Amino acid sequence: MKVLCEYSPGGSSFVRSAWGRVFRACGHDFRFWVPETKSAFDAFAEFEPELYIGTTYGLPNAVIKCLKARQGRIRTILFASAWGPWIADLDKAKYPVVVVTDDEKRGVEQVRPDFVFIHAHGKYLEGTMSGWSEIGVPYRGVLNAADLYIYLGGQFRPEFECDIAFVGGRWPYKARNIDRYILPLCEKSKGLRAKVFGNTVWPVGQYLGTVRDEEVKDIFCSALVCPSVSEPHSTDLGWDVIERPFKVLASGGFCVGDFVQEARDLFAEDELPMGRSPEEFEALIHHFIKDRYLAAEIAAKGRAKVLTRHTYHDRVAQFFTDLGMPHEAKTVFQDKERLLRTLPEAAWLQD
Repeated sequence: MKVLCEYSPGGSSFVRSAWGRVFRACGHDFRFWVPETKSAFDAFAEFEPELYIGTTYGLPNAVIKCLKARQGRIRTILFASAWGPWIADLDKAKYPVVVVTDDEKRGVEQVRPDFVFIHAHGKYLEGTMSGWSEIGVPYRGVLNAADLYIYLGGQFRPEFECDIAFVGGRWPYKARNIDRYILPLCEKSKGLRAKVFGNTVWPVGQYLGTVRDEEVKDIFCSALVCPSVSEPHSTDLGWDVIERPFKVLASGGFCVGDFVQEARDLFAEDELPMGRSPEEFEALIHHFIKDRYLAAEIAAKGRAKVLTRHTYHDRVAQFFTDLGMPHEAKTVFQDKERLLRTLPEAAWLQD
């Protein structure tokens, strides 16, 4: 299958790249389209995709024309802006969530995608996406997950050994929580050996610069605790689980998160401990640094949950299932099983 995916910068580029690795591993021709470097008309004409993965907020007239001209020959799925009852009274200045516009609605109505989706599930999906049904567009929840090609098989490395390790950027919106949850852990009085990596400079002495993607899983495995801190809308409103817990656990690391209700619906307390306040968060970290055996037991349970249900193989298989393509979904699961059987402890797959 020929898959054309709109490239989006920032964190979403990691998610889309993970989808791409799965598609390619299963024999599909996956390509990115970067709108800034090539026109939609050229991108579609040169490749003639059979599946287009785009966004509801990235539907200029050129893309609409390309999709309409190929109706009946192309499947379309779009990552969507939020549109639901929970969004109506949202303080958009406090929480800069991408919310649907009237122009978006008109564009999507013309394209008539197979479905639109967002990174939420269950009641969180209904609360943030049910508005799309008003124009007859099916909506789905496709969560973030772990990329097995990047995060499977982390190893302990002495140069990364520490009490806590955090790999990620810090920008004004996310800093609202990072500054409350992570920066205090770096204070000398806390007595924690911390290592911080990221593509933005942090205001702490423990910041060690950038790190190669292939090293991240080893960092997660070499720290006693890998904290996960969400953006404010996740902790305050309860939805939108970020990638970090999935990545840490898939690598074989131990994760302590800030409290996000949707994450608790996905993980039990003995799979992913979470603190409801900065104080509880810090107390959990100190507790598990002292009780390493319990931390290892919890990490193993969390890892099993991620490898079973929350990988990007599972998400791409969901795409195919929702498109009515069960054979392609089966092929994805076969590739996932192939990867998991490379693990030394692969016997758990027989349980």
